[in-house]
Amino acid sequence: MRFLKRWNSAAPGNSQRPGCLGVREGLTLIEVMAGLAILGSVLVAVVMARGRYLDQSVAARHKAEAVRVADALLTQWWDDIEQLPRAESGDVDGFRWETQTRQPEALIELEAEVLRLSLFQLEAIGDGSYEPILSVEVVVPAPPESPDTEEGATDEAA
Repeated sequence: MRFLKRWNSAAPGNSQRPGCLGVREGLTLIEVMAGLAILGSVLVAVVMARGRYLDQSVAARHKAEAVRVADALLTQWWDDIEQLPRAESGDVDGFRWETQTRQPEALIELEAEVLRLSLFQLEAIGDGSYEPILSVEVVVPAPPESPDTEEGATDEAA
C-alpha cells in the first residue's frame, strides 16, 4: 500500500482523491476510431485523385495522337491542294476524319473557304458518343469553278 501511495502522488495531473491510481496512458476507443476515420478519408481521397489523374492522362495521350494524325493529314493534303477532300470522311490510325467546308462572306472576294477537319476516336464511335476529339479549321483556296458550272450559270441568266 505504501508503494501505491507513493506512485499515486508522483503521477502528473494527480487528483488527491483517495483511491485514484493516476492518469492513464494510451488512447481511448473513440480516439482510435476517429483516427481510423480520418485515415480512411485521406486514403479514399488519394485513390480518387489517382483515378482522375489516370483518366486525364489517357485523354491527353489520345489528344496528342489526334494532333499528330491531323498534322500528317493536313501536310499530305497541302502538298496536293487540288485533291483536298472537301466533304469527305475516312479512317486512319484508329481515328475517323471528316471534312466540311464553308465560305464566309469575307472570304468570297479572296476566293478562299474554311476547311474544318474533325477527328473522332473509332472506339468512342462504337460506344455511341460522336463528339470530335479534335477539330481544326484552315483557310484554303476555293476550288476552281468547272466550265460546266459557268456555262450553266450564263444559260440560266439568258
